[in-house]
Amino acid sequence: MSLKTCTLIKKIPLTNDVWELHYDLSLFTEMKSWQFITFIMKWIGGRSYSILEILNWKIAILVIKRWGIEDGGRGWSLYLCDAQIGEEFQYVWPAGHFNLSEGIKNRLFLGTGTWLVPLYNQILFWLA
Repeated sequence: MSLKTCTLIKKIPLTNDVWELHYDLSLFTEMKSWQFITFIMKWIGGRSYSILEILNWKIAILVIKRWGIEDGGRGWSLYLCDAQIGEEFQYVWPAGHFNLSEGIKNRLFLGTGTWLVPLYNQILFWLA
């Protein structure tokens, strides 16, 4: 996996502490429902976020809860949610192996808040 650069192109506040963030990956990418993007920052390290959706093969949509340091966060979500449109981030893509087992008919998906994001595409795939 190689280090790439993406650009924040859209921010939508969903609640007072949850943001929908759109990143232009500027390349054709084939996402799998179990994959995530890992942002890399020199002073913090790497942090992975599940991808809600990929639009037009190049726009990654993430839903992130903004955790303050006082709430137990480590600074990543503050940095991402407070970023300005046009800001660039380095990332590694694709990653992740959180997938559905084939052949099982009944499924139970449990996820609350932003923990629903890794399940979103799996639920859509399973319903299809």
